[in-house]
Amino acid sequence: MASIQKCIRLPEATVREIEAAASNAGRDFSSVARDLLVEAVKMKNCPGIIFADGPTGRRARVSGTGIDVWEIAAAFKELAKTTLNCRRCTTG
Repeated sequence: MASIQKCIRLPEATVREIEAAASNAGRDFSSVARDLLVEAVKMKNCPGIIFADGPTGRRARVSGTGIDVWEIAAAFKELAKTTLNCRRCTTG
């Protein structure tokens, strides 16, 4: 994804939080701030979805459940496949 440089003003407390997160993750301020902003936009567009740390990095989860979005997508895909197989059996 192409990136565009912008200058924004942030409250001091927010800067301190981002600096602490960057330090804990061993990353630079800009990359952590960028990731947080991207996640915030995604959460605004998809209410009920949050982002959490997982064994392979950040992942989308359904708020309050601990269920990863990929788990729901995989179950839906399997259900669709099973439904299609059932239709073939009954029509065919």
